[in-house]
Amino acid sequence: MDKELIVSVFEVIHFLGLAALIGGLFSQWKDKEKQVTRPMLIGTWTQLITGLIMVGFKEPDVNHLKITIKFAFLLVIGGILLAHKKKALPSRLYSSILCIGVLEVAIAVLWT
Repeated sequence: MDKELIVSVFEVIHFLGLAALIGGLFSQWKDKEKQVTRPMLIGTWTQLITGLIMVGFKEPDVNHLKITIKFAFLLVIGGILLAHKKKALPSRLYSSILCIGVLEVAIAVLWT
């Protein structure tokens, strides 16, 4: 199988993970009490795993600083989600996760 095709398949899966995370957050926009949902957790892990796989396929032609920042953001998001898996997500953390997620999209798209 062609290396570019493999990377493209993982990019699609990576974007689906992003959609699960951001969609899970936006779906609770007006809720008074925010909860960590299964799609948010699965989306975060999907992004981490597929991102690492794509870096492996693209090495050495990757921007290591960009990848490190995106990886760190996902670790922060994952840590917050895991820490609040069984309890309400405070609105300041909800807002932080949403901002970091959107910032991650901006970095992925705008940083070439």
